[in-house]
Amino acid sequence: MITLYETQPLASYGYTSINPNAPIFSGSTSPPDGLNAPYAGAPDPIGAMATDLHDAYEQAASDYMASNPTGSKVDVALAGDAWVSAINTRVVVRDPYLANNPSFEVDLWDSDPLDACCTTPIGYHPSIYGAYLSALVCSMRLRR
Repeated sequence: MITLYETQPLASYGYTSINPNAPIFSGSTSPPDGLNAPYAGAPDPIGAMATDLHDAYEQAASDYMASNPTGSKVDVALAGDAWVSAINTRVVVRDPYLANNPSFEVDLWDSDPLDACCTTPIGYHPSIYGAYLSALVCSMRLRR
């Protein structure tokens, strides 16, 4: 059995930041040009990106199995879907670039501006909470 890990949606691909404490370096601080923030301006940028990721991973698994019918089966650990479910229940932060996110919401993205640099903006990598959620999804998928 082969298991693909569906990545989480990237906040830096869906939102712009005007918060000086939450910059997006080399990303969508400038007007969206379709390259650095391809989902910016969508009504639900995180949901749109997650849908695209979901579809792409499921298609890759399906394509592999169709071209290798006697080979290993391919499954997808839908970690990105879990992120969206958590976001939609308002348990976690939807947009890590806002100046005032509710204090009770968990931030799944690494939102420490001291870790950000020219190539790795905040809202790109998971925080410890995001990594834990993704690991739980992968662990549950592998146990099936």
